[in-house]
Amino acid sequence: MKIGDPILVRAITSVGYDSKCNRDAVRDECEPFQAVVTGHRTKMLGKVHAPSRNMWPEDYEPAYLQVSKAIGLWEIRHGLTNSPMLVADGDFEQIEPFNLPNRALLPSYK
Repeated sequence: MKIGDPILVRAITSVGYDSKCNRDAVRDECEPFQAVVTGHRTKMLGKVHAPSRNMWPEDYEPAYLQVSKAIGLWEIRHGLTNSPMLVADGDFEQIEPFNLPNRALLPSYK
């Protein structure tokens, strides 16, 4: 797989937070559509720890993500808005590139 390859997508993956402050990937089935690969992203999953709420600055602890695993997702673009979406490895299949006719074979308009 390389950037610019056309693919047929069957499910979209989104990374978000649940009610227990866990960062997790959610797979959403969709109607198959064609898209183009524009990159690869690594997303970290795990538990989010909130910052401390102490009054004294020396006791402050910032929020952090305790990483349990990292997943690789393909970034694709599709449609008029051309907004990026993420797709997991098993949720798409590669299709043949679009064969455009040679410009020399097209009729010329003068």
